[in-house]
Amino acid sequence: MKARRSLLAAALSASLIVLATGCATESDSAQQPVQTNPATASPSPEAPSPQATQSAVDIDPAASVDEAISAWLAGEGIAYAGPCDSTDGSDIGQYCSAIADDRDASVVAKVGAASSQYDTWLLIERSADGWLVTQKADMQQSGEPTDETPPF
Repeated sequence: MKARRSLLAAALSASLIVLATGCATESDSAQQPVQTNPATASPSPEAPSPQATQSAVDIDPAASVDEAISAWLAGEGIAYAGPCDSTDGSDIGQYCSAIADDRDASVVAKVGAASSQYDTWLLIERSADGWLVTQKADMQQSGEPTDETPPF
């Protein structure tokens, strides 16, 4: 049994190494720089980078911007309290939103825990079928005031 665990641990370690290196050999890595996917890379603390969301695939377009935000948050496992200016303090554990920029065919919204700071930017775009959250970006949260400039 102990030998079997050791073999499983070794196989798992080897799999993780292969995944981490992208199946590259030493000669490959010496010749080619490592490339990261901007949609999955972690944003730097100085400048949050937009990330495509899964909502374009997983969530049907909504009739309104508010419904699109609600559907996206539900997909993240978060309850939506509605616009922040309509929350009353009984919405603990839920998120609320505020429109930061209305651009006709797209809207930039900021969302965060009700009665707290915003922590995420959302880009919501209108299509022929309705509104859909297409990108998100984390807001800077380093104890300093949150950056109020949307990254998209």
